[in-house]
This record gives sequence, C-alpha cells and structure tokens, in this order.
Amino acid sequence: MGYTIGVDLGTSGTKLAAQGDRGLALQRRPTVRGETLTARAVEDFLAWAAIPRQEVDRLVLTGVRTSFLSRPLLGLPTFTVPEFEAIGRGGLSVSGLEQALVVSMGTGTALVLAGPEGCAHLGGSGMGGGALRGLGRLLLG
Repeated sequence: MGYTIGVDLGTSGTKLAAQGDRGLALQRRPTVRGETLTARAVEDFLAWAAIPRQEVDRLVLTGVRTSFLSRPLLGLPTFTVPEFEAIGRGGLSVSGLEQALVVSMGTGTALVLAGPEGCAHLGGSGMGGGALRGLGRLLLG
C-alpha cells in the first residue's frame, strides 16, 4: 500500500496530509496560488515527510483554490473532492467513527454530518477559529 496525499488549498493556508504505511503526517504552509506553487508545496511536503514520490498512489485536493488546476500534478493521479465531503470523510477517518458531526474551524466554521450514507453540510459561519478563540479569550480570560 502506498500513500494518499491530501491537500486543502484554503484561503488562509495550505494544509497537507499523508496517510500510508507509516501512519499520518500533517503540515500547514502559507497559502499557495497557482499550479506551479501547489506542485512545489507538495514536493516540499514529500521531502519533509521523507516520502518518495514513487510511493504516492494518489493526490487528493480540496478547498477554494482547486478550481485553477486543470491537469494531474507531478505526474500523479490527481482527484478533486468537494470541501464539505472532504471535511466529513476526513473527520470519520481520523476519529474511527462510523457517524459524526464534524466541525471544521478554519477561516470559516462548517458543521458537516458524516456517515455511511454520505456527508451533508448543516451550516456554519463566516467566523472561524481565530476569531472565536480571540472572543473566548476576551470573554473568559
């Protein structure tokens, strides 16, 4: 079994994850824009995680910045997954649960109900984790 590399091309950052034989590796990087910079971010991540490119089975992309990609990156099978599906399926995978309410707190906040029948976006807010954390500190000390 090789690695699946997940890339979330978000507004406030690029998040990368590798799932494979040696477990899970995670890294957050500054936001990248464009196909060349995305490919470079993936290459740098693979080097950082000591994962040879030939051990990568597929690259899975999500996030608001995926629309500019028109072909496979780095010669790897490349797939795009809608962001709410990625949030739901990722939450189930990491938690080991069959069904869960998954909350993503990034630039915005999303609530996704995930289970065997699929993923449904229940709602959210344009206010994300940083703003909520700051408000909590102001209110609670």
